[in-house]
Amino acid sequence: QAPSMNWFQDQVIQMRPSMTRCRVNISMFYSETNLEIPKPIRQREVDGVIIQGMEPAPQCWTVLNQMPAVWFMTRRSTDYPGDYVEPDNAANGQIAADYLISKGHKRLAVINTDPNYSAIVLRTESFIEWGRRRHLKTEVINGKPKDRPAFLDAHPREDDVIKLVKRWVETDPRPTGIYLPADHFCGSFIRAARHHHLRPERDFDLILGNLSPMIYPNLSHQ
Repeated sequence: QAPSMNWFQDQVIQMRPSMTRCRVNISMFYSETNLEIPKPIRQREVDGVIIQGMEPAPQCWTVLNQMPAVWFMTRRSTDYPGDYVEPDNAANGQIAADYLISKGHKRLAVINTDPNYSAIVLRTESFIEWGRRRHLKTEVINGKPKDRPAFLDAHPREDDVIKLVKRWVETDPRPTGIYLPADHFCGSFIRAARHHHLRPERDFDLILGNLSPMIYPNLSHQ
């Protein structure tokens, strides 16, 4: 029902061999909002819950507290009351820096539209530190912090991306190794770069910090 969740369904499908071996059955339920708990969970027809998507609303915890519940990999807040699992964001920044360094880049830049989103903060800090250890200059080009940093803006304004690209282009000397910790604005980034006659793999190398397959077929550069 929600194409943006297809990647999560793919993860569950990959778990099938181990589910059979461990005699575990996983069902996927979808709710329209974070205020709603699907009926099978409310009626205790499951023994535990893996939560993906937005943080459950406080009123949901009267049900979720009755069983093991783990929030999987997204949008955690500092006051979240339950268990959670998230990516190794420090490793994400290190891998990005290592990749760009391996391509021979001496000046790096990290560009963010959501600079105070928790995962972005950790990835950016790690990227900067990894570059510093190798005595490389790293520019940080951030957009305006959002009022609600617990949420990643899935549709940043094109004008905001254009401004970030302009700041990058006007940096002297201009960094040639670019890291976008979140990839949701990479299409806008590439379009804005081409407006300045800059092309990936010719004028700069670009590495993205996450995987959103839905957006890639629409990119002018693969």
